[in-house]
Amino acid sequence: MCRSHTTNSLFAVSNYAVVKLNWYNNGYAGWTTETFNSNGLATHCITISDNRGEVVVGGDNSTIYIRNGNPPNVYYTPFQAVQSGEPIYCLDAYDNIIIGGGENGLLFTAVWDNIGNSWIFTDWSTITNLHIYSVAIAPTATGYLVGAFGEDGFNYISDDLFATQFTAPFTFTGNINGSYFCSDGTNVSIVLGGNNADIYQSFDNGITFNPVTFGTFDIQNILNKETDEIFVCGYNANEVYKTENNGTTWTQINVLNTEIVNDIDYNNVCNIVGVGNNNWAYAGGYTQTIDLHQYWNRMSTYIHPQLPNCWDVFAPLGTNLKIVYNDDQLEFDPISGTNTIGAIVDGEGYLLYIYNNDVLTISGEFVPNPIIELDQQDNFIAYLRTYPTPAEDIFDQLGTNLLQATDENGNVYYPAWITGGAIYNTIGDLKPGKGYNVKIINFPDYIDYSVPCGCN
Repeated sequence: MCRSHTTNSLFAVSNYAVVKLNWYNNGYAGWTTETFNSNGLATHCITISDNRGEVVVGGDNSTIYIRNGNPPNVYYTPFQAVQSGEPIYCLDAYDNIIIGGGENGLLFTAVWDNIGNSWIFTDWSTITNLHIYSVAIAPTATGYLVGAFGEDGFNYISDDLFATQFTAPFTFTGNINGSYFCSDGTNVSIVLGGNNADIYQSFDNGITFNPVTFGTFDIQNILNKETDEIFVCGYNANEVYKTENNGTTWTQINVLNTEIVNDIDYNNVCNIVGVGNNNWAYAGGYTQTIDLHQYWNRMSTYIHPQLPNCWDVFAPLGTNLKIVYNDDQLEFDPISGTNTIGAIVDGEGYLLYIYNNDVLTISGEFVPNPIIELDQQDNFIAYLRTYPTPAEDIFDQLGTNLLQATDENGNVYYPAWITGGAIYNTIGDLKPGKGYNVKIINFPDYIDYSVPCGCN
């Protein structure tokens, strides 16, 4: 398997804090920040060891910080990896092993000792005095394959935690800035990226390497999601590129930010996550496919579109779309060229008319705020979860302030205080892609999609 993080959260590091992307039952719940005492030392890199369930941060003075506890009682324990005090630039982890590298040949491994209940650090800094920019580790049939890569094409691969050196049969013409190991449990495929837009790939545990055509920019980091699927980001570039055919063709991925992308990784739940200049982080690569039936539809999306203007959002429908209305009766009419809606708004529902059944695909990131404000008596709202939820699990939040809710098919939800008995619910479940009309007595009021529910 490729190294894919299966935690319910994504983590990215800034100078003195970690930003965390939270999830609940596959439903997005937004970014939070976890600060920790680094004694004024900057932090540079982050990795996740899923097998131990730990987040590891690397920083100045050869210090790593390991995340412990659960919210709200989260704390980061510092460990001195080596005594040289050089900054740590890169980290990777698998099972009970951490590998790190940094300035002036800083290179170390940390292995968890179950008997002593502690980390045992080994300093490998004597191997080179060149800067280490990337490290990687993956399982093999007999143990682990580890690698360290960096300045002036330095490349070092070992099958037993640096005790034995393999000589890579190629010369890299510049710095190797990124590496990624992908294992099937026996063989490890490797991708390396660096200056001069060079990419090299190995399918035999690093014994032989072949070039992969790219040529767009110097590569800052690289990952290999599948054996033929490679992602790269680059120096002084706010771009991520992807190939699914080993470099025959490349596709640019919009990362929703104009800042430089410094690092990328992926998660089984949400595809690509990245961090960049000015301490920003994003989780991208999402799409929602919405089935639309002939004539009128009440539609919504849990995606914040890459291009939110109505002309862009609804462009895939072409001449099949007649008109779109929002909650305030503003309209988008592609036939007349009228667009008083402008851009679609996160959390709002839309009424649209199409001539024939169709499918609308929206790409971007998840809506960043799971809370919808009901700012009038009649509200047309979005459904922001990626899975169905029983209507009562959402509308119970409104208590006796709710009068009724309806869907596009005329189904209705009446709370118990209206019926004088049991809840009346012909809507059933709220579903992704659908919009709902909600009528309340007093406003404002709120619906919070991050609140735990009774759903499975």
